[in-house]
Amino acid sequence: MHSVGDIMERLFTKSGIVYRHHCGDLYRGDERLSFIDDGLEGRVYRDGNTAVKIYHNYPEKNVLKRREIEKLSEVETERIILPDEAILGEGTRGYTMPFVDGDSDCIFDMDKDVLVREIDLIEDDLKVLGDEQVLIGDLRDSNYLSNSDNFYLIDSGDYEFVDGKCVESNLFAFHSFFLEDLFGLYLLDYGDISKGLESLNKIKNGFYNYNGGLAEYVDDYFSGSISEEVKKLVK
Repeated sequence: MHSVGDIMERLFTKSGIVYRHHCGDLYRGDERLSFIDDGLEGRVYRDGNTAVKIYHNYPEKNVLKRREIEKLSEVETERIILPDEAILGEGTRGYTMPFVDGDSDCIFDMDKDVLVREIDLIEDDLKVLGDEQVLIGDLRDSNYLSNSDNFYLIDSGDYEFVDGKCVESNLFAFHSFFLEDLFGLYLLDYGDISKGLESLNKIKNGFYNYNGGLAEYVDDYFSGSISEEVKKLVK
């Protein structure tokens, strides 16, 4: 029974955690959990070191189901935050995942060498997902968090299990998100992923070899001082 009006919805996980969902609030025992964010698929709450996502009453058809959540929970990643447990009620009502504390703007203040390391770790995670035949999508600003030490991809919500190789597609999706959303670089031909990925790698490596940080790199790009050099790289 979904939380509508005065109706209390009882939710639970396989490990025995019980939540109560009522009028947009989520409780564990008598404690009302703090609200984190509201997205297209559902609302996210904090339960200690756990983030809890509860789907809306009428979620999108492509939300993760119990079987998919359980498969993702078996994949080990360093910087991509994946679901831990399905939350059940009348069907799959959401999932839990590790809570990450950070801010989407902190990435511009990160030490460059730290950011380079973190990007490499995310790419390693994308390769792991690809090897497990998991395709990641729906990357946007709200799907990354950073602090002074770490850069995470969180709660993409769009994972597709495919029968085939998808490492290259995962890397292309991340590079496109990272470069286009953060740098504003709309210079790619999406007709050929292999060619696009090669171009994106050149731009990324340009940042790796840059003497300043991400903020300076972006400033220099928009000021025009490096835009011509970047365009030469992707030709």
